[in-house]
Amino acid sequence: MNLWLDKVTVCQYGNAPVLDKKSLYWSIHFVIGFSKTCYRSLVDIEVGDVLLISNNLAYAVIYNTKICDLIYPEELKMADHFEYEEDFETDDFDIKKNESEIYDENDEQMINSFEELPVKIEFVLGKKIINLYEIDDLCAKRIISLLPESEKNIEIRVNGALTGYGELVEVDDKLGVEIHSWLSGNNNVK
Repeated sequence: MNLWLDKVTVCQYGNAPVLDKKSLYWSIHFVIGFSKTCYRSLVDIEVGDVLLISNNLAYAVIYNTKICDLIYPEELKMADHFEYEEDFETDDFDIKKNESEIYDENDEQMINSFEELPVKIEFVLGKKIINLYEIDDLCAKRIISLLPESEKNIEIRVNGALTGYGELVEVDDKLGVEIHSWLSGNNNVK
């Protein structure tokens, strides 16, 4: 599977000091989208639930710093399709229904309990550890290859911490991730 880089700024290093481009390494994560909710909502998430991706903005990050936007192939959106029926008994976790509870950085509302603390859930399509030479090459080619079927092993990260894995699915024309493993009460991904 290939991703295309867009709006790359990391490669514009101008007068940056020259180092051996093969001696320093960075972990780069390719995020397919994210959702925001509150801490209280995380408690009810279980294996088998579907987390809807409320923001399909795809980007690459190094140590929680966005380095560029990503464009992913259309067929990725059709990785798996769930038919949603009104009589379908579901444990789907719709993060969007809690957006009214989320406070943006610019809001002056007070958070009254830990349950209301905002969280950002990122859905990571893949990751690579690359050196500066490879970052330079990546910027020139503006395309990156990920492992085949990466969409079946999406990392779910809450505030940057790995909390589970799942598979990319489509529910009512929206992207989501069906959870295959989730952080248990013992702080282990099960």
